[in-house]
Amino acid sequence: RCLDGASLSSGNMMVIEISLLDFLSYKTGCKISDLPAMAKTDPSRILHAVLGIETQADSLRNWNDALNYLFGIPPVQSCEEAWHQMIAKLSPR
Repeated sequence: RCLDGASLSSGNMMVIEISLLDFLSYKTGCKISDLPAMAKTDPSRILHAVLGIETQADSLRNWNDALNYLFGIPPVQSCEEAWHQMIAKLSPR
């Protein structure tokens, strides 16, 4: 579960737990269904969001689901490996 903080008017912080794909959708401002196309046409928007995520922010299952959904990549063995795979796929060549 990715965490995103939102400040409340009292100065307290509220933490909202959302899935990795929901987080990427929120951070890029597009629908989840549009993320695969964005990964091809404008990967820097997703890359910027992924660079701000700690590898342990979500489960391995959700990392693998995101890799498969965005790039058709088979499952990996760790969240760190998934993060690195995603960075490699999104980085300029």
